[in-house]
Amino acid sequence: MAATTSYDKHDSYWKLNLPYLKIAEMHDILKSRNYHVAKKLTSDLLRSALRRSEQGHMSYHNCSNDELRRFIQARKIEASALGLKLPKSELVDVLQSEDQRPKFHRFQELPPELRNRIYEYHFANFHQPICAPSQPPITKLCV
Repeated sequence: MAATTSYDKHDSYWKLNLPYLKIAEMHDILKSRNYHVAKKLTSDLLRSALRRSEQGHMSYHNCSNDELRRFIQARKIEASALGLKLPKSELVDVLQSEDQRPKFHRFQELPPELRNRIYEYHFANFHQPICAPSQPPITKLCV
C-alpha cells in the first residue's frame, strides 16, 4: 500500500491499490492464496475477490450452508428465520456485505499499548509524508 503525497488524492491514501490484471492472472493470485472462487467469474467479481483476499476476508464459497448460517448467527447479523433458509449464494452475499461494514465498537476498550501497536502497524507503510490526510475508517469510532 503506497501513500499519496499529492493533495488531490488525500482521501484514498489508505485504500488498496490493485493494478490492472488479466483474468488468468487474478485466478492465479487467488489460487496461490488458497482463496476459492468460481471458474467463470467476471473480471469485476475477480477484482472484488482479490480485494477481499487483500483485506484478509475469508472466501465463503467452500463453506456448507450450515457453516454459513452459523457464521451469520455468531456474528449476530440481523437475519429472520426465513433469512437463514436462503440459498447458499444469498447467504454468501449477506456475509460479504457485512464484511464491507466492519464494526469497531470496542476499540477504545483495548489497552492503550495495544491500540498504539495497531496504529503503528497501520501507518508503517507510509514512507512519505501525506498531504492533508482524511481519517481512515479503522480509526473512526462510534461513541
